[in-house]
Amino acid sequence: MSNYLAGFGVKATNVTAGTSLAAANGRVFLGGGVVNASSGDNFLAQTGANGAVSYTLMFSQPYAGVSWVRRSCRRGRRGVAAGLAGAYI
Repeated sequence: MSNYLAGFGVKATNVTAGTSLAAANGRVFLGGGVVNASSGDNFLAQTGANGAVSYTLMFSQPYAGVSWVRRSCRRGRRGVAAGLAGAYI
């Protein structure tokens, strides 16, 4: 994931210990049908822990603004996806 983000001038830091960031596909994440990505099927997910998790995204240049879109999340056969958001710069 770090190489992918670096291609956009972004670095993930302060990732909760024991977790990792991943590009996930909504058709298979938690058995599918739990997350509706805002565009396409893929979204940024943090995996590896139950409970509160966090990370910081550092941008290589300043931006006038950044906005976030919360993903549509539903309870699935294997769990609930919560707190999913996407950035637009």
